[in-house]
Amino acid sequence: MDSTVAAAATAAAQPTAATTTQVPSTASGAAGAVRRNLASASRYEARYGYSRAVRRGPLVFVAGTTSTDPASGGVVFPGDAYRQAQQAFANARRALEALGATAADVVRTRMYVVDITRDADAVGLAHAEAFVLDSAGAGETDTASVGRAMPAATMVQVSALIDPLMLVEVEVDAVCCSNGFGGDVL
Repeated sequence: MDSTVAAAATAAAQPTAATTTQVPSTASGAAGAVRRNLASASRYEARYGYSRAVRRGPLVFVAGTTSTDPASGGVVFPGDAYRQAQQAFANARRALEALGATAADVVRTRMYVVDITRDADAVGLAHAEAFVLDSAGAGETDTASVGRAMPAATMVQVSALIDPLMLVEVEVDAVCCSNGFGGDVL
């Protein structure tokens, strides 16, 4: 993959704008639920029909997020799975925050690793650090913090990611106690 395509592909982790739409009533009781989609600079979102992250009511889903620099969109920390995982979780946290969620709201994570035999411990440690919470519930890496979010987590090996420099990709799901517009839903 040439560097232009790689830069465009990796820009997907950078949130740029949230749009809000009213979702039609459904038989499941989600009548009139507000849906917020978070876009990024990725050219793939419109082409492939996805959003960086989506919030509907208290549920927030962050799509596959990688180790990209927020300013340039380029892959950072090539060859270092630990630092790539740290960056991927930081990028996912920015998307969560853009939709009104925090690390404390995360209930499930998925980690996709190119070489699980070599990198499982490094990626797992970065995961643990991403969900240490300060007193306000925001993610911190200070081990003297108040507690841990401890989401359900899965780590699997994949044959490749969209850019050969990428070693890890993460997905994050959260359930918030507010509707993202100033009101409680739970």
